[in-house]
Amino acid sequence: DETPLRRVTIASDCLEAAQALAATAPAGTAKATHFAFPAFLLTNLGDGGSSSGEMGGGASEDGWRAALDALLREAEVVVSLLPPPLHPIVAERCVELCVPMVTASYVSPEMAAVGERAKLQGGFPVLLGEMGLDPGMDHMSAMKIIDEVHAEGGIVRGFSSVCGGLPSPDALDPTNPLQYTFSWSPSGVLSAAMEPAKFKAHGRVLELTGEEKLAQAEPFHGFPSLNLEVLANRDALAFGDQYGLSGAGADCPTVFRGTLRFSGWSSLVRGFYFAGLFDKGGAKG
Repeated sequence: DETPLRRVTIASDCLEAAQALAATAPAGTAKATHFAFPAFLLTNLGDGGSSSGEMGGGASEDGWRAALDALLREAEVVVSLLPPPLHPIVAERCVELCVPMVTASYVSPEMAAVGERAKLQGGFPVLLGEMGLDPGMDHMSAMKIIDEVHAEGGIVRGFSSVCGGLPSPDALDPTNPLQYTFSWSPSGVLSAAMEPAKFKAHGRVLELTGEEKLAQAEPFHGFPSLNLEVLANRDALAFGDQYGLSGAGADCPTVFRGTLRFSGWSSLVRGFYFAGLFDKGGAKG
């Protein structure tokens, strides 16, 4: 096989964790290295940034930036698994160095702005966001179905897309009240649960606060053998526009994106909210 061997560099502020992950790869295909953002960049992240306060490339801003650039210059493509507020920092350097970058996170206004600036420079690199399960695979499967309907001359009268990263029921601990296994940042999972939602149902636009959407979670019967519930997921209308379900003669009366969880999740997380576990202000009234 003449295919060139691809090597992965895993950069983390926790070197031991990076080394453990690298050890799971075939010999010679992965290496671990230490890198941490300076503490002043991690202030107000609110989503599990480095707590070590270490400076990745030294005590100065130029030091960590030079260390980051050195890592990026070695890469054919960068996969950022950082807390979302840090993506634009890496993306800016990727644009400057013409290195493609991929993330699984929602495209924030800050990332969109970096993308617009990248388009103004010749030979700009590819910046791909929303390339995970949700968002990501749900977009691709949605467009596949919508395009097939349109190709056959059909009209989409209602669109509902639901998904969720759920653990296998036989792997769940019966004493786990959330009936959930954290496969990514716990603070990210819980903060996402409190994001507001917006969708359209039978021509009516509905907007819900995070607490309201948790209160209005409904049983989901798409998989009868599983005891699931569905709650609204962020702004579905923004994606409806991207999917071609509105504008230019299209006006789909129902556009909904939902998150699946095992039954009881929403009421318990809503209880966390009223207990004041999502802020420093104490319990809600």
